[in-house]
Amino acid sequence: MAEVLITLGIIGVVAALTIPSLIAEYKEKQIVTRVKKEYSMLSQAVRMMIAYNGYINEWSDQSYETFERELLKQLKVVKSCRAGHLCGAHYMNEPAHVLSNGLIIQIRNRRDCSVTYSTAADALSDKNFDFFYCALINVHVSPRYNSSGHAVANYKNKVFQFVVYPDGVLPQGHRGTGHNGNFQFCSPDSVSSANCTAWVVYNENIDYNYCKDKLSWDGAHSCKEAK
Repeated sequence: MAEVLITLGIIGVVAALTIPSLIAEYKEKQIVTRVKKEYSMLSQAVRMMIAYNGYINEWSDQSYETFERELLKQLKVVKSCRAGHLCGAHYMNEPAHVLSNGLIIQIRNRRDCSVTYSTAADALSDKNFDFFYCALINVHVSPRYNSSGHAVANYKNKVFQFVVYPDGVLPQGHRGTGHNGNFQFCSPDSVSSANCTAWVVYNENIDYNYCKDKLSWDGAHSCKEAK
């Protein structure tokens, strides 16, 4: 009987030590999977929008309202809110849209695409170019609410950002886009994971939360590689 109790005790200790890490690893994989699906969803939506209307910088009407309307036509929106927090978004004073898959999007920093000199194709070819874009799209993967029903301003690993160019969309923080691809802007101490979106898409991890100083686009792409 004593041997059985000792064995059970050992099993309990091992379980207590390993289960939390397994749960954390599972949650991180969920984040990676979700972000990659977001990218695929938005890429398809922008491609369809361009197929119907042409490159965005060639539209006769480049107003925010037109851009938003044409993009939302390609997404399955089940609810729209004038104030973000009413839909569970973290940016309270900007409109938000809830999609049928549970994601929440906000179109932010809409610009005049007629003065856009940069394209997604330029970024993918690692060309140097001016940092202009048509719009930023924030996707909230996990809204949180306080007792007042307002979204909690905890952005870490919850808000990811995508950059819309006249010819397509790319995840924010791509090595050839935004801040010149400077990895220091993807940080566990930043208010959101926006500038880490490309890292998650291409490297399939959120290891910048653990060994950021050892990671780089041209070096180690995970904590495991950095050892």
